[in-house]
Amino acid sequence: MKKQVLLKTLIAGDSGVGKTTLVHRYVKGEFIDSTTITVGVEFFLKEVEINQKTNCHLQLWDIGGQERFRFMVKKYIPGARGALLLFDTTNWKSFVNIDKWTQLLRIYDKKLPIVLVATKYDLKDFSMVADYYGELKKKKLNMIDYVKTSSKTGLNVKDVFEILAKHLIDER
Repeated sequence: MKKQVLLKTLIAGDSGVGKTTLVHRYVKGEFIDSTTITVGVEFFLKEVEINQKTNCHLQLWDIGGQERFRFMVKKYIPGARGALLLFDTTNWKSFVNIDKWTQLLRIYDKKLPIVLVATKYDLKDFSMVADYYGELKKKKLNMIDYVKTSSKTGLNVKDVFEILAKHLIDER
């Protein structure tokens, strides 16, 4: 019988980086072109099999990224096992703010596993953040991986969630 595990996973980053779109693509398998701003948090659940031994229930917490709602984020962090921290490759400020987000996400657990996620990679011709900087940020902030994604094309969408889930299962 397979082991059953529930993993609270935070999806964080500035407003407009594509958090809801990424989660929707992963959970529903389709691309949504426009979304409304997330006020507070939205919840999603996805079951994934890890290492053919574990049924992992990912409880995905899509956290609103607008500055005016940032005070609420601390309430969502306790109990989190890991996080995906997103930035938009076409928005330099969203990349710069990764440091602030990391500090906030690790307020209760200084070693919270985080995967750094570059979104909108289908727009790489308009990218303001070279992959080199993403790799540097990953190392500087002690993150478990750096992954480039596109919710539009599906590039690495499934992979980014499974990289985190596998890390959390192997860590147990």
